[in-house]
This record gives sequence, C-alpha cells and structure tokens, in this order.
Amino acid sequence: MRCIRCVAVLQHLRTHSGDKPFCCDDCGARFAADKTLQEHRQKHTGDRPYHCNQCDRSFARTSTLKVHMAVHTACRPHVCEHCGKAFAQPGILNQHRRAVHSGNQQQWARRRRDSRKGESQTCPDCGKTLAARSCMKSHRLVSYYIVTRCRQWRNIV
Repeated sequence: MRCIRCVAVLQHLRTHSGDKPFCCDDCGARFAADKTLQEHRQKHTGDRPYHCNQCDRSFARTSTLKVHMAVHTACRPHVCEHCGKAFAQPGILNQHRRAVHSGNQQQWARRRRDSRKGESQTCPDCGKTLAARSCMKSHRLVSYYIVTRCRQWRNIV
C-alpha cells in the first residue's frame, strides 16, 4: 500500500505538470485524477443524483448544487469593487471581473502562455519531460521527498 500523503502530492502535481493519465472511453477526454474522470462520465450517462429541494433542478456534483442554492437566497456577499454588482460566489465575481473590467486580461494570459512555449525540460533523475521550468522544479522537489523521506514508498518501488 502506498503512502496516502505521497499519492495526494503526486495527484496534486498532475495539475501543474499537465500529466493526465485517466482517459474517458466515450470521448477521449483526459484527466489528472480518477475522481474527475468519474465525475466527467456522468455527462455521458446523464446521471444527476443531487437534487435541489427548492426547485426541480438536479446536478452531477454536490459542489454545483451548493453553488446553485445561492440562487434561492438574497445573500450576495461578494461585491465587485468596480461597479458594485454583487454575487453569491467568489468564483462568479472573478469571472465577472475578467469578462467586464479587465480589457488587457486576455493579452496578459496569452503573453504568459506564449512565454512558456518551448520551455519543456527533461528530468535528469527519471527522464520525464515536463512542460515548463516551474513544472520541473515542483516535480524534482516532490520526487526528492518521496525517494528520500517516505519509507512506505521505498518499500514498494
């Protein structure tokens, strides 16, 4: 059995490295975590087990139901500092800011993405190719921790 901490760290690192080993058999979409793949499969099956007790809507994820429940309340604590519009969830406020108030946000994101192109590097320890210098740094830090500190991992590998 592998160390739970190491497995969690490795799963988290996939979000930074772009590694997506879990593949949907129906459409070929790839995911970093098995749980995310299982949630995705509900799109194909139409399974929506989480029902709103205020209306007839249902959802595939509990988190989506929680976000939806804010529709039924007047509580909108997240206020845009630019225009005063209020939102129930901070993520929706952030989407609003990007869409309405940041004319150069798309240019900034494009510049950042373009600056990372061509930065792929190969790990000298394991030979894995990573997309960017920052990915390599996290990969090597975590690999070092697992190899040198985790007794459970060493017993299996």
